[in-house]
Amino acid sequence: MQAYPRHVQHVALPTATAIVFYRLTGRQVDGARSAPTLALLNDVAHAISNVVPVYIPDSATTFKALTPVELMQGQFERGGMIFRTRDGREHHGLALQRSDMALAISVLRAAKARFTRDPASSDRPA
Repeated sequence: MQAYPRHVQHVALPTATAIVFYRLTGRQVDGARSAPTLALLNDVAHAISNVVPVYIPDSATTFKALTPVELMQGQFERGGMIFRTRDGREHHGLALQRSDMALAISVLRAAKARFTRDPASSDRPA
């Protein structure tokens, strides 16, 4: 088994969205995966995808990045577990590189990102 440097290891997008949300707000998301929580995590996934690449499995051991056009035209579902393209294709196994997750946190924090579906947030969009 090949070991990859920690910074290029992939982190599942649903995990990354919860971590990014926590790092930006200091609050954990509802573990019950309620509809409002999933919608909030979809918003966080969308914000992340505006900053860093989101990857899908290309094979059992490799990933490929979704294109910026795919990300602009598609949507995240089930809390970032699925990405649905404009033509209806579903991608599962979404991931970020660990170093990109740290970059997304820094950029979104600098942009003072807020999520409209976050009950504790103001009504400003991300």
